[in-house]
Amino acid sequence: MQFVSPIVGILCKWLIIGRYREGLYPMWGLYHTQWWMVQKIVAICGKGFFSANDMTERIYCRLMGAKIGSNVKLEGTALGEWDLLDIGDNCNLTKCICRPFAAEGNTSIYLGRITIGDNCSVGMSSIIAPGTNMPPDTCLGFNSSSWEMQDASEEYRDQLPSEKPKPHLLLSLMFTMPLKLIGLFLSAVPWMAGLVGMVTTQSAKHESPLRSSVDWFTKPNRIAYHYLALALGCLFGPFFLFGFTILVKSTLDCIFGKLKAHSREDTTTVGIWRASLIKALYPEAKLHQMTSLFGQHYEATSIALRMLGAKIGERVYWPGTGPSIGDYHLIDVGNDVVFGSRSHLVTSDGIGSEKVTIQGRAMIADRVCLLPGVTIGERTTMGSGALTKRNGNYVSDGTYVGSKTGDAVCLSTGSDLGSKTSRSHIRNMQSEDTLTNDKKFNNEKECPDSQPSTTSGSDTDGSDGKDDWTRHLSPFGRAFYLKLAPYHVLGPFAIFCYSAFFTVFTAVYWDVPSVSSIQFVRIMFRSSFPRGMNVWFDLVAIFCTMLAGIAVLSTIQSGLALAIIIASKWLLMGRRMAGNYGWDKSPYCQRWQIFLGIERLRRHCYKGNGILNLLTGTHWMVIYFKLMGAKIGKDCALFVNGTPSLMFTEPDLITLGDRVVVDDASVVAHINTRGKFDLNRVEIGDRCVIRTGSRLLSGAQMKNDSCLLEHTLIMGGDVVEERRTMQGWPAEEFSGKRI
Repeated sequence: MQFVSPIVGILCKWLIIGRYREGLYPMWGLYHTQWWMVQKIVAICGKGFFSANDMTERIYCRLMGAKIGSNVKLEGTALGEWDLLDIGDNCNLTKCICRPFAAEGNTSIYLGRITIGDNCSVGMSSIIAPGTNMPPDTCLGFNSSSWEMQDASEEYRDQLPSEKPKPHLLLSLMFTMPLKLIGLFLSAVPWMAGLVGMVTTQSAKHESPLRSSVDWFTKPNRIAYHYLALALGCLFGPFFLFGFTILVKSTLDCIFGKLKAHSREDTTTVGIWRASLIKALYPEAKLHQMTSLFGQHYEATSIALRMLGAKIGERVYWPGTGPSIGDYHLIDVGNDVVFGSRSHLVTSDGIGSEKVTIQGRAMIADRVCLLPGVTIGERTTMGSGALTKRNGNYVSDGTYVGSKTGDAVCLSTGSDLGSKTSRSHIRNMQSEDTLTNDKKFNNEKECPDSQPSTTSGSDTDGSDGKDDWTRHLSPFGRAFYLKLAPYHVLGPFAIFCYSAFFTVFTAVYWDVPSVSSIQFVRIMFRSSFPRGMNVWFDLVAIFCTMLAGIAVLSTIQSGLALAIIIASKWLLMGRRMAGNYGWDKSPYCQRWQIFLGIERLRRHCYKGNGILNLLTGTHWMVIYFKLMGAKIGKDCALFVNGTPSLMFTEPDLITLGDRVVVDDASVVAHINTRGKFDLNRVEIGDRCVIRTGSRLLSGAQMKNDSCLLEHTLIMGGDVVEERRTMQGWPAEEFSGKRI
């Protein structure tokens, strides 16, 4: 399927829509429907073997209609609408978004050509908006967008992770590839052990080998062994691979010594290969697959990272998604650190490798990007989308957010806080402060004395603990590790039990259509299909029957899965209300973690696309979130580009007016400031537009006909006035043309 499915996707693109055309198109019209069908088919088919390396990736894009120059690197870059892409020679796009698609007003979509000149580079988490014409030799940094090309600088070129030295081809072929194959084999051992009972007996002799195989597999005892093997693979396979990785790492450490930070000039061939080997054997996706069995937020993640070489303190709160980590051995995290989702810890680039240090009680919010050599001080808050300088030092008790000219915006240095203060106050920032005052966010030298909300309008409490030590712990640490909470806090074993159950149940649940369809084949062979036909007839009969069975059963299961999730939400969570729900005050967070485990049913299916990703931009998506408690007006379109990175997490607290269009944007009503969890309402007026990469923080409001362009942050408590177009992180009013 790695060879067939991407070819099917390419053919469907050319048959259904042909070449993409620039223009403004109404949602749910003929052209949008063609675009929608192609987007879903291509997402399900995937790239297959074309994702093997940069060369095959370029070939795939050209087959889809893009103009791609020579020696172009597209590592982890999200592309689409390929006919409208023109990328010059020697460009480097690293883990960014480059799509000629955008949401527009009055529920419409905009397709605009993107032209990137020769020798350009685009950093991690940056966004190239449709209609962009990037001049040659432009270097766009991290956490930026094409609307901010005035911040481009040549210094960013060597800071891309993709510019770090690659392992020698001979070492990769002789050692990396064989070790990866051994690791894959070992991870499959539990699954193979479960199949032993299935294969101990042979199938009965039959004039048709295919019919004999169908009869053999459909025996009840063999189906039971199949599900046993599936469960064993889910539960124990990740640990076998992890154990093998630790064995390889320990062996190499004994032979060559432990890996350390180094400059590019001091890099050795063996050192480059060793660092790449560990990430090849055990990338973050495999790590998250294992730690999800224990719950993503808890000590198991810290233990696993320590075994991989990282230095991790106690009571660290890990996010549900991420962080992405460059080199495990170059991470130093202190006690009681709180992480937000989708942050990046970059340790290696074209300049060299450096350690990333995060001191105790720091807060690393969502979408933060920490570059090599950075040091985050104690109790420092790196707010939403904060970007650091390479080898930067961010003072203790400081508050930073976003990015301007390649560095985070300083909101407070913490110098106004007394050394004995155990409570800091974060107030709401007025709209005019974040939206119109250019000077305030110009550079760190003009930091305000007070601390505006980088994540929500809430106080960051110390604690009601009995001594200084407990008072300085995060609410999560006090509740989970010290049990200082007014409710029963589930321990690690209980969390492992329900997490493992949800993992196995999800895998079995979505495997039912395949196994059941074989039962349909058996019934059809016995009742309808004539005997004595040749093998090709049997093959076609099996394929058609299984295809029909899987299609019908998967559709039924999708509806049932969504019904289970909706019912679970109301049983576990009820209707959310605004307020404080800290771990040490309310069982809300604990119940939410259980609910997120149940939500695996909708996320881990359809080749990782999930159920809702196949419904983006349709009224079915609106119906789902209404059933989850959201207030949504008429003719709204949600997550219209088809690849949302984050759905609405608290629909009960979100209000959308009529004809609102939301792209791959973040609209969340919760905030986790240094471990203090708050819920606030989010209101979006009629005909508003929220484009890709934008974020509306808890408590923010958009009035009618307002628009957030790509890479825009509206901070908690801020109000976007009517007909305003905002851009930037933090946001400022945009007066140019967005189309």
